[in-house]
Amino acid sequence: MGRPPTGCASRTSNPTRPASPPSRNSRTPGKNPSARTRIFDRRATDAAFEALIEAVDGEKRVYDEHVDAFDLDQDAAEELAREVELDNGGYGFLPPSSVYHRFMTGLTGGKMSSSVPASHISLLDDPEDGYDKVKSATTGGRATAEEQREKGGKADECPVYELYAYLLSGDDDEFATEVYEECVGGERLCGGCKEQAAELMAEFLEDHQEKRDEWEEKLDELDIELESDRRRD
Repeated sequence: MGRPPTGCASRTSNPTRPASPPSRNSRTPGKNPSARTRIFDRRATDAAFEALIEAVDGEKRVYDEHVDAFDLDQDAAEELAREVELDNGGYGFLPPSSVYHRFMTGLTGGKMSSSVPASHISLLDDPEDGYDKVKSATTGGRATAEEQREKGGKADECPVYELYAYLLSGDDDEFATEVYEECVGGERLCGGCKEQAAELMAEFLEDHQEKRDEWEEKLDELDIELESDRRRD
C-alpha cells in the first residue's frame, strides 16, 4: 500500500515569497495571484496528487508540490482534499486530528517490557510458557474468595480480563462481556478464570505457530525471512 495522501489547504492573500515555477502543464489563470487557495502535497502518492489536480475546478496553477486554486475558498478546498484522500486510500482526518491507542497492562501489573519476560507473551513463546505466564499473572481479584463473591472482582484493573477482551475472545464480544459481568458480579473467581485464560492462550499460540510453520516454506519463494533472535527453543 502506498503512502496515504494528505491535503492541507490554506488561504493566501498576500504571499511573502514567490511561488516555485509552474509545472505539470499548468494553466495561467490570468487572475490576481494573491487571491488564491493553496493546496499542498504532503507525502501524497503521485496518483493521489494527480487526482487532486484533476478535481480542482476552475482556474488553477499547478506546481511540483502544491496547487493554487482561484475559484475555491479554504473550506471547499479542505473538503475536496479530504474527498480525494479517502478515494486514494488515505484517512481523511479533519485537522487538527489525533489518534488514541490503549496499551494493554503487563501480566505483572505494570507496563509490558521486553526486559521482563513475565510481563508479556510473545507470539514465539512456547504454548506451555504462555500457559504458565497467564497462570502467574496479576489479577483484579479480592483478597479472599468470600470477599470476591460478596463485592465482585475488579475486572477493569485486571490484566487477565484484558487478555479476554483484546485477544482470547476473538470476535465474540458476548463472551468477553460474560467474563466481565461474572467477574464484577462475584460469580467468577480468579483461579478458574486464569485457568480458562491460560488454556485459551496455549491453544492460540499452538494454532498460530502451526499456521506460521505451514506458511514458512511458501514465504521462502518471496525471500521473506522468519528467523528471529526472540524465538525460544
